[in-house]
Amino acid sequence: GIAQVLPQDINPRYAIDDAVPAVVALPAAVDEVSRAVAIAHRQGAGVIPYGGGTKMILGNAPKNVDLVLGLANLDALVDYQPADLTATFQAGTTLANAQGVLEEKGQFLPLQSPVPGQATIGGVLSTAFAGPSAFLYGLPRDWLIGITVVGPDGTVTRGGGKVVKNVTGFDMNRLYTGSLGTLGIIVEATFKLAPRPPLSQTLLVTSPNVDTVLAAATAVQASGAGPAALALVNPLVREKIGLEGPGYALLALFQGRLAAVSERSDVARRALSTVDADSAVDLLQQDAESVWQPLIDLSWVGTRPPDLSIRFSLLPAQVPQATRVLDALELTNGQHGVVADLGIGTVRSLWWSGYGSSIFTRCGFLSSGTSAVLNPLNAHGSGRQARLPAASSTRWSS
Repeated sequence: GIAQVLPQDINPRYAIDDAVPAVVALPAAVDEVSRAVAIAHRQGAGVIPYGGGTKMILGNAPKNVDLVLGLANLDALVDYQPADLTATFQAGTTLANAQGVLEEKGQFLPLQSPVPGQATIGGVLSTAFAGPSAFLYGLPRDWLIGITVVGPDGTVTRGGGKVVKNVTGFDMNRLYTGSLGTLGIIVEATFKLAPRPPLSQTLLVTSPNVDTVLAAATAVQASGAGPAALALVNPLVREKIGLEGPGYALLALFQGRLAAVSERSDVARRALSTVDADSAVDLLQQDAESVWQPLIDLSWVGTRPPDLSIRFSLLPAQVPQATRVLDALELTNGQHGVVADLGIGTVRSLWWSGYGSSIFTRCGFLSSGTSAVLNPLNAHGSGRQARLPAASSTRWSS
């Protein structure tokens, strides 16, 4: 009576690192989550919260997978105050559904995630996933003003509140954001909201030379144009996200009212006049959306996600050099994609290996005098990614 328990033959769908849980339960209320966790705590069973299942590969492999709590049934809009720009959602609400509710009032939640139709509010917070627009809007924790969590013994705790100006007590919201469910299960979250931008436009700058595109990025940043997102992709990634044309590409996203977007785009174009780029063209709103979401999805979904994805968090000033070094890496058997988020200082190195082992022949940026040997983790299109052990020279087996 504490929650809906799925038949045993369904359990393999919720496997974590090939460990099939003994029990999968789908609670439909916060008190059901609390009772289930309390029972598991008394029995010493390991509990794994499961939202949309889009990022279960993150973090250390769990020691015990006894009980998986699927939060899909916790998908209610608990409270919405459009006039106050606040909303409270249960953690199993998908990001797409949440945005759909807010869109009716001309508002939105400035969060991005791979597969927004599957990724949940709780999952986005637990992983602290930040998309390219974090350059303008900040991180998920910056929009979180209240949280409800079920602790390891089943105790329900609440932090923050439902008003934007709330400085009472410790800021527990930031503690739980990015904790991957290790400190407790997020069951509800209250956010401050933002008015939905009426227009989005992306400036696309291309060149066969990575240094030219990096110079273009520096020019846009220094111009004061204020893009909402600024990302560089190498030719392989450009092809995989369906962006036509050869060479490297810089994507600068501008959002707001028509007059503001036009002015910012013009400022960026004037700044680019000193850069010897091949072209600079505008992608209108619909075209821009068809580029940014595939870029966010790239590491996680598709007919064949990368076999290995490494994310580097750097100072923004370090991104250009890191991009050059990673782009110059040589792989004896496979393909290498690079995505540089110049706004928030992250670079992703994406590897699609061929059949057999693939070896980094030059990897000075990643470690000194070492190499990493990769076996194909996705030879049969399984879509699995590798967890990275802490070692300087490591072999991953399929």
